[in-house]
Amino acid sequence: MGSTLNKTALLLFTGLFIALTTLGGFIRIPFFPVPLTLQTLFVYLSGTLLGGRNGALCQLLFLVMGLAGLPLFTTGGGLRAVLQPTFGYLLGFPLAAGLIGWLVYRPQFKMKIRSLVPLIVTGSLVLFAMGILYLVVYTKWIVGRPVNPAHLIWAGFVIFIPAELIKIVLASMLTIKLYPFMKGA
Repeated sequence: MGSTLNKTALLLFTGLFIALTTLGGFIRIPFFPVPLTLQTLFVYLSGTLLGGRNGALCQLLFLVMGLAGLPLFTTGGGLRAVLQPTFGYLLGFPLAAGLIGWLVYRPQFKMKIRSLVPLIVTGSLVLFAMGILYLVVYTKWIVGRPVNPAHLIWAGFVIFIPAELIKIVLASMLTIKLYPFMKGA
């Protein structure tokens, strides 16, 4: 299905997921150094509903448009986003969407919630790994502080696990509901 969308539908859904990913960034609970947002829900859905290539391209377009200056990020837009502690997560968006879509659209995959959850978890782990890796870069080379890996893993991943699991289950349920509609688009 990810590759069977007609071009008009693909453009429409790509724009929709870019807008939803943007809006998801403004629905947030402040934590330091990384806030909890709804963005990852839409990253996961772009992978499950658009497929690997199109989901990754959608999130890559979100990233490029934001870096080009459009105010798509919670910190605005432009290259200054590279100097924010959240930039690694943004880099993880296309990777997560692409991996999730690739895993979901394998021929042997059965579209069920219990099958979707572990695949989305896998994409989520890639996204959070990118975020934590960049937190190391940010802490050491941008802020100039000593790196405490345990603290960065806690602040950049562990505190988000409960909310992320809720978003993963929600993304799985929404995928099951929206998949037939998307398949017909």
